[in-house]
Amino acid sequence: PVYINDIPYVDGGLSCNLPVDPYLKDTKKIVGVNVNPIVAYHNNLGFWGNLDRTLNLFVKESGMRHQEKCHILIEPKGLEKFYLFDSKHMNDMIEIAYTYVISHLNKEEILAKLAE
Repeated sequence: PVYINDIPYVDGGLSCNLPVDPYLKDTKKIVGVNVNPIVAYHNNLGFWGNLDRTLNLFVKESGMRHQEKCHILIEPKGLEKFYLFDSKHMNDMIEIAYTYVISHLNKEEILAKLAE
């Protein structure tokens, strides 16, 4: 947590990982991005793999309630090999997500959706 005036604050993603409600009255289009993929369960996940999967399930559930409110939802593939708090590989994760968006999303299709 971060303390401001002796009050502890934590990342809002813990309670709502896709906070779109404050923007629903706005006329701008909402683009949501989910970068927390759920790894399929298997017996070899181990303690840290199971913990990471559990945390991602929790985070995903909080955002799923809001996904349908997005005009566009982007879920880059390829991030499954990283743990939720894997800050050592942040540049690799950014590159994977960027490459996914550039190669999988049609610019004209996005513009058309945003124009609706």
